[in-house]
Amino acid sequence: EGQFALLGEIDAPRAGDLGAQARELGKACGNVDLEMQGLSLQGLAAVAEGRVAEGMALVEEAAAAVFGDVLSGADVAGWICCHVIYACERVSDTRRAAEWCVAMRSFCERWELPGMFGMCRAHHASVLMHEGRWEDAESELIEATALFMSAAPALAFEAVVRLCELRVRQGRLDDVAPLAGLLAESHVPWLTLTSEAAVALAHGEPELARSMLDRYLRMVPTRERTGRAAAYELAVQAHLEVGDIDAWRRVDLGVLGRVVDRRAHAGDLVQAPLDAGRARRARHAADHEIDGASGGVSGDHRSAPVRSVLVATGRRGCARRGG
Repeated sequence: EGQFALLGEIDAPRAGDLGAQARELGKACGNVDLEMQGLSLQGLAAVAEGRVAEGMALVEEAAAAVFGDVLSGADVAGWICCHVIYACERVSDTRRAAEWCVAMRSFCERWELPGMFGMCRAHHASVLMHEGRWEDAESELIEATALFMSAAPALAFEAVVRLCELRVRQGRLDDVAPLAGLLAESHVPWLTLTSEAAVALAHGEPELARSMLDRYLRMVPTRERTGRAAAYELAVQAHLEVGDIDAWRRVDLGVLGRVVDRRAHAGDLVQAPLDAGRARRARHAADHEIDGASGGVSGDHRSAPVRSVLVATGRRGCARRGG
């Protein structure tokens, strides 16, 4: 149910609530798979809501279980890794997303899960796009689309939505409508509305853009701040172009500013929670618990390689198995 809320309903806050329930239930009944999947859902929701430090700590805590060899199913492990890359996309952390993609590629090839890796590549492409690496992003999206079509066609919208955004950035505006049309019969046709609104603005149609953005924002939960940021940015421009100062003032510029600032400083934001996660694993390995609660963290804020997470999980894996 939490996975559907995340992917089917595009409702990360609800997914986070369900993730917290699953995490507690998993702890109570000793089901590590359920506990870790709930933890990763809870963390991704926190990132989506703008609580980046807390959320990244939780998703990488769950990912540590994957490479610590304590989970029973490849499907659960795969989704947890995808959540990590999705979280990296939300804060535009290119380096960390690339490293997790390498780890995820190996995992998916070993367990023959091409559809799972397609989703991870779509999220990674978005990070590359925000870094201005458009050719690399396009290659990732094309390959992701091929993986989706061969293994999980219902998830192809993940690549299509991001390809629409890339076409806007490239100035290939005439390509956006045909791509958006591919989702017309899907359960999420509204996901391309921000790209379509950007095209409308470029063509001098701010009222049309405002209508599209209103529809988009009605579909995205208000708590999902990172998901609403792009629409806020375009809405500011559209309101000003039509001279609607009252509407401009109603845009939550405070949320927009915090989200953009987090994206600009993603490399500084994700190291502290990773250190905190490793510290918590060491403290609680003896009683086989994971404490995902966030808290103040001091120490080095430089970007750390993913291998530090994998090394740390060796100790935790042994603790889970009683070794």
